[in-house]
Amino acid sequence: PPRSTLFPYTTLFRSELKKKKDKLQSERNDLCRKEMSLQQSLSSLKEELAKADQTLRSMAGKPILNGRDSVRKVLQIFNERGGQHKSIAESYYGLVIEQFECEQSIYTAVEVTAGNRLFHHIVESDRVGTFILKEMNKSKLPGEVTFMPLNRLHVRNIDYPNTKDAIAMVSKLEYDEKYDTALRYIFGRTLICRNLEVATQLARRSEERRVGKE
Repeated sequence: PPRSTLFPYTTLFRSELKKKKDKLQSERNDLCRKEMSLQQSLSSLKEELAKADQTLRSMAGKPILNGRDSVRKVLQIFNERGGQHKSIAESYYGLVIEQFECEQSIYTAVEVTAGNRLFHHIVESDRVGTFILKEMNKSKLPGEVTFMPLNRLHVRNIDYPNTKDAIAMVSKLEYDEKYDTALRYIFGRTLICRNLEVATQLARRSEERRVGKE
């Protein structure tokens, strides 16, 4: 009879539907787990960002941070205008502190060496800095801003002492070659020494060479 003939096919169809349902449920569970994991990662990143911003505020001070925020607003305005203004925005490279990485063991030495220069703004040229400052003044935006135009920075090649007891600080920094001039301008004349005695000896030799040349 027709009913008995269809029975195996009906059973098979139901079995296939159950397999598909189970598979979809499994995929849904996997996606839920991934979503939870991503949410946890996002939450963790937000906490790290908040801590970093708090550290930045303690290092830089309110006027410098206001200046940073004002520059960001100007860049947003320039990007929205497009054309020449967008080109100016693309020629702004960011704060010095954002352009390199280093080992945690030398954080303090780097901070002491650079001081507030960590929060100077690297730009392609002085023209870029002038455009940004004009817009800040026009829009009456607050804050202190100091630019480091790459076309105006000049650094000399330094003959570092040949010793295992000291190393050039700039060689311990990781950064894009584009920012080499700016970072050598700030850190190029500083050595990381094994101890105070070595630092004193090298400083004395450097002073003797300088006096001899003069």
